[in-house]
Amino acid sequence: MLGHWGVTGQAEYEIRVIVSELVTNSVVHSASESTSLTITLLGRTVCLEVRDTGTWREHKPDPSGERGRGLSLVRQQATTSGVQRTLDGTRAWAQRVLTDDELPHQPRSDETQDQRGGRDDGGGTS
Repeated sequence: MLGHWGVTGQAEYEIRVIVSELVTNSVVHSASESTSLTITLLGRTVCLEVRDTGTWREHKPDPSGERGRGLSLVRQQATTSGVQRTLDGTRAWAQRVLTDDELPHQPRSDETQDQRGGRDDGGGTS
């Protein structure tokens, strides 16, 4: 999906980390029977939302460093993020705003070509 939108490279990697951490937290910690993931692109913002029917609670990082770093990783990669309890479970979300360099290339007006496939230099034929 990200590739279809033209999101590649470092931005794609960071968004994949966010998705992995949010979904893993839901599956491992919610005791929910179902987890849903929604990914949308609104302008230059990739919006991610994970919902489950479980009850969220903050987990302290494990002293061994093996567990408890998921939301910290999300906060490092996302522009903004949060976790909310809802009437039917938990909603974890994150947004990642794409920079100009990360947006798919859009041709500039000076890159416009005429319909014959060549640049229109304004010159005529003699």
